[in-house]
Amino acid sequence: MVICSISDVHIKKPGDEATKLMLTFLAHSEVQNADEIFLLGDVFDAIFGNYHQYIEKHQKVFDAFKALLKANKTVRFFEGNHDFNFERALKNFFNNDPKFHYHHEGIYKQVGDHKIYFHHGDIVDHQNQAFKRWKRIYTSKGFRFFVDRMLNFKLV
Repeated sequence: MVICSISDVHIKKPGDEATKLMLTFLAHSEVQNADEIFLLGDVFDAIFGNYHQYIEKHQKVFDAFKALLKANKTVRFFEGNHDFNFERALKNFFNNDPKFHYHHEGIYKQVGDHKIYFHHGDIVDHQNQAFKRWKRIYTSKGFRFFVDRMLNFKLV
């Protein structure tokens, strides 16, 4: 099994250097020949909520993700601390394709004789109490509800 992964690209706007990096990564022969592609969080710099406008704004990137699914690749999107609460919009865009997986937390994956843990990595500094409080807030059901239903996309 071949897995390719990338994280912390922090795409801000269409056509920026981060977008070019992501598109170059996704077009690379190693990625094209991989069985699974892991997007390990913070692919985008600021995506909060299930707004389809994000997909329209970054259409080239999402079309590249969709092309991988059409090529029978498994794509795993791990929620980062800069791109979160986006599950419903992604699953709708990918028409609930069973090869697309959205992860709120890390996962273990058996690769040959090795068991590997994949995660965004924002839990590395588990002693940082301020970050732990912030993460509890932004992952709470109340905050997700507020971002999805109370805020206008342009405000987000």
